Amino acid sequence: MQTKNHNMLGAMLIIIATLSLTLKDSADKYLIQHGYHPIQMVFFRFAIPFLCMLIFMPKQTKTAIFATNGKLILRAGLFLVCAITSVIALKYIPLEMYIIIVQMGSIAYMLGGTFFLKKR
Repeated sequence: MQTKNHNMLGAMLIIIATLSLTLKDSADKYLIQHGYHPIQMVFFRFAIPFLCMLIFMPKQTKTAIFATNGKLILRAGLFLVCAITSVIALKYIPLEMYIIIVQMGSIAYMLGGTFFLKKR
């Protein structure tokens, strides 16, 4: 069975994601300390991947935009608020404290799954 290979791949992807997010947060902290506005930073955080999707996957991007329902729009709005507040938070707390708080999100996901999705 290939379960071990999939587990290893999943673990490696999580490690890469954690390192990437830490680098992104470090870059955000640098930019916020050098006078960039949080809205400007969040705009480019979302605009650049969207433009890449339009260029490299135009058909899938168009399908995703038109297939969006109200719940996904609500989720996107909440994610945007989260992104803006996290960038603003970087202005006021040290990077090491910010990263610790963000990494505790895993516990919040677990609790959310327990309460909302009835997972054990």
